[in-house]
Amino acid sequence: MPTSNPVINPEADKILSRIAFRYGLLVFALLIADTFFLSYADALMRPKNLSGLFKPALVVINFASILVVLVPFYYGIYKLFSARLSIGRERVQARAWSEAVAALEPFDAWAQRFLDQSGEAHFLLAQAYTGLGDKAKAESARKFVRRRKGVWADRVKGVKPVGSPGIGPGGQEIRPRPPKGKPRRRF
Repeated sequence: MPTSNPVINPEADKILSRIAFRYGLLVFALLIADTFFLSYADALMRPKNLSGLFKPALVVINFASILVVLVPFYYGIYKLFSARLSIGRERVQARAWSEAVAALEPFDAWAQRFLDQSGEAHFLLAQAYTGLGDKAKAESARKFVRRRKGVWADRVKGVKPVGSPGIGPGGQEIRPRPPKGKPRRRF
């Protein structure tokens, strides 16, 4: 399914289109099966002579059918964006800035920002935008990362992470204690 004009690069596009096709086909098949199953279940449970006993069962079946479709859909989205993040990570390490932007830019859409909980994708996107010379978009991505808590926010803010040399618990700088004993003359 690779196109003549790749979005990221031919290999990455092939990986992403394979994931999208696999989960898209699964969700489509589940929607079709769900439609026929619900029609059949509604027809069985809606005779006029039945009491309201079956109404809760019908609600449960309808709710479960929604989950049968939505769970694989959102899992497919998760897999697709995980692959995008790993491709973006690889492209940033290779300093292929335009390919990194193409891989990571969907994380910056307002409806997709929830997929970047740690802020890593926006951190890498800021690096890619900086590499391309687009300082305004790089700063916008950094601003998103600064609002998060974690390693990536600390890297943007310039704070050394806990556990690095000279940083103790709570992010406090460890200073050497003066030696015990008599003070020495320095001159």
